[in-house]
Amino acid sequence: MPGQDVPLDDDFLRANEFLIVLLGSAMSEAVRPHAGATDADAVDALDCLAKTWRTQISGLYYETKPVNPIALEMFDAIKARVEDIRTRMQAAESTQTLPDNIVLGVIVFLQRVAFGMNNSRKLCKAFLVFLAQFYVNMKEEEEEAIEAIADEPRVIL
Repeated sequence: MPGQDVPLDDDFLRANEFLIVLLGSAMSEAVRPHAGATDADAVDALDCLAKTWRTQISGLYYETKPVNPIALEMFDAIKARVEDIRTRMQAAESTQTLPDNIVLGVIVFLQRVAFGMNNSRKLCKAFLVFLAQFYVNMKEEEEEAIEAIADEPRVIL
């Protein structure tokens, strides 16, 4: 079982459910163009992400990037999504932040899910199918939100 040193309980999962969905969606979005992608690609990306976040928590900034190009796209997608979330939190002048240990916990959770779905077959895609449930087209969602705001009736005094 990966990440046994990272405690994950029900309270953690409930509190970070939205982050789990966002990071799972980022992985799913990155893998969509690759029909030949397998769970091994996702596991490789998650392993490298966990190593990267562990070093950040320790105070070092060293990225352990995967060699596999599909895993690298998933790796980059997760990193970009985390940075996007942090940027949005700063733009909203939120007093909350997104700590590295929370991101590591979500990555470890996804690793454990992938581990549980692994059937030891080379071309297994069970975890990728699971991730597809999380897919949220962020651009489409933002456009719909902007349209909804634009269509609201306004009273000008």
